[in-house]
Amino acid sequence: MSQLQNQHVVVVGGTQGMGLGVATIVARAGARITIGGRTRERAQSVATDLSAGSQGRGIDVTDVDSINAFFTDVGPFDHLVLTASPGTSGAFRTTPLEEAKTYFDGKLFGTYAVTWHAVRTIQPKGSMTFLTGGLAVRPSSGRSQVTAAFGGVEALTRALAVELAPIRVNVLRPGFVDTPLWSSLPAVEVDAMRERARAELPARHLGTSEDIGHAALFAMTNPYVTGAVIPVDGGGTLI
Repeated sequence: MSQLQNQHVVVVGGTQGMGLGVATIVARAGARITIGGRTRERAQSVATDLSAGSQGRGIDVTDVDSINAFFTDVGPFDHLVLTASPGTSGAFRTTPLEEAKTYFDGKLFGTYAVTWHAVRTIQPKGSMTFLTGGLAVRPSSGRSQVTAAFGGVEALTRALAVELAPIRVNVLRPGFVDTPLWSSLPAVEVDAMRERARAELPARHLGTSEDIGHAALFAMTNPYVTGAVIPVDGGGTLI
């Protein structure tokens, strides 16, 4: 693949999980990559492993000064993918307001703030791709902050696609994706989720980080797609 040859792609949240899957696919497509992560050392290590000429920089999407410094250092670029989702979520009745606010600050306002700074140096025909999840349309108990923030990011995507045109703005909506981020749960529980996904999803396929990467590549390279919510969930929202 060489769809992104000589193009500069910024992946904020690209040091692990789905963000790393995106960075991996983008590197194979020939792009020069800047990885943004909480720690510069980790981001640089990942970037070095991906491709020659790629770089890693530190960024905290909850800190506007950090965001500003990041994009000032990055300079002109062609595509942005933002996967970072810092913050805490929990049951509506028992999660303190200040704690719940961290998820909105990290996901919804973080997306807004990153975009606000990124738009200064993105190329006029570039693209931005955000990440939400199935909870945006199928809420589950104890995750109200996530559902609300995801819904806000999807609404923001549509608004920015109009306001920032011709820059294209899209959002991926993954379902269950098998990444190391699930390691915080008991292994038996994660194994059960994997088996259920393989057996019940219409795609009969367990989602991987690179599946998300392929969807991001599509959003970056198709010039006729903007303002779209792209489900990458194996048909999970159909069942």
